[in-house]
Amino acid sequence: MSVAACGTNCLLHRAHPSTSIGSQPAGLIDIAAAVVAQCRSTSVHEQALTAEDTVIKRKQRIPMRDLAGMAAEDRETVEKNAMNGQIFNIFKVLAHHPKLVKRWTPFAGHILSKQSLPFRDRELLILRIGWLNQAEYEFAQHELIARRGGITEQEIEQIKQGSKGSWNEHDAALMQAADDLYENSVVSDPTWAILSKTYSTEQMVDVVFTIGQYNMVSWALNSFGVPLDDFLPGARK
Repeated sequence: MSVAACGTNCLLHRAHPSTSIGSQPAGLIDIAAAVVAQCRSTSVHEQALTAEDTVIKRKQRIPMRDLAGMAAEDRETVEKNAMNGQIFNIFKVLAHHPKLVKRWTPFAGHILSKQSLPFRDRELLILRIGWLNQAEYEFAQHELIARRGGITEQEIEQIKQGSKGSWNEHDAALMQAADDLYENSVVSDPTWAILSKTYSTEQMVDVVFTIGQYNMVSWALNSFGVPLDDFLPGARK
């Protein structure tokens, strides 16, 4: 199997987890297992390079909730997350579970605005894990945030290539940290060694939790099919 085909199949497998090997006829199980094993041996960087330059569109499964019909306390929990008077679509969907919103948002707030990593580093990590997960909503939101914070269009395009982009050693290691956790659930020793040259222990902790938080958010966005907010490029008008 070519690298291009393997990369595409791996991305499709991640995008469509309902396609289970266990559901295939017995005679295909060994073939399917071999394909998966070969895909896993292919670098995520190569997968990203062979994928199309746009993220996968998701089907909306959970509707946005009408906040007017919520109990006052629950509605307030959701409305606390408004920015400039606008409640983003992710919160309109999560409004179906206000207790989760109440408990999750303090942690999300730490990762987004109170952690120890510089703005640029945080956004590089978020965008990379969002791209790997093919999370359209996450990538679109944080592409906008990143651009406003000075990350260039060229750098955003390089994020799609991972550590093979034209990065310095530190930025390449940020890309690789996201890849390491996405592929193997652990930051590799070489990646850790490079980042720890300039990061404190606290910052190393924030690296892992930033990637983990936005990996989880990507799962939710993809699974729920949260539509893009109307101010984002590509949103349905």
